[in-house]
Amino acid sequence: DIQWERGRVFDAKVCEMLLNKAKAEAKGMVDIIAVEESEKKQGRPVPLNTTALLKAGSKGLGLSPHETMRAAERLYTSGFISYPRTETTSYAKNFDLKGLVKGHTSHPDWGECAQIILATGINPKRGTDAGDHPPITPVRSVGRETLGGTEWRVYDYVSRHFLGSLMPDAKLRHTRVVVQAGEVERFVGTAIQIEDP
Repeated sequence: DIQWERGRVFDAKVCEMLLNKAKAEAKGMVDIIAVEESEKKQGRPVPLNTTALLKAGSKGLGLSPHETMRAAERLYTSGFISYPRTETTSYAKNFDLKGLVKGHTSHPDWGECAQIILATGINPKRGTDAGDHPPITPVRSVGRETLGGTEWRVYDYVSRHFLGSLMPDAKLRHTRVVVQAGEVERFVGTAIQIEDP
């Protein structure tokens, strides 16, 4: 992501004038003013409940809550995911996480991730037990050729969220670079790289 240090300008003529000025002063070159790096941790998600699924459907998948829940209920009645109406975000101690993960080791999209989880050990993030149904999980491994459209998108999210809840926290490297074009114009670029896992 690269942003102009001045912020946003919405006047096309002003933008064109400043761009031409920066090009003329910089003569096609920029100076690196600063490079800053830092490490941060990104916590893994808690197991998936209905509220989080509906939010993810809306924000990440562009689906209405009704569309998300309708797809989740079809996936449930077809035997692909667990019961989708729950507020629990913690796996019971006797929940067979290992068996569930084993069922996904040959999946073409996330099988490698499932294998890594089994090799490094399963350590789920603890949430809260609301006393109702267990968190939403994939029950069977299925490919995108079996499911279509909205159902695949919801199943894909449920599966990736499930595996993500069993992974260790991610270590991220944040990099910020400040460059100067000519005498005045500065731009800031930022990047995030996953270091581990």
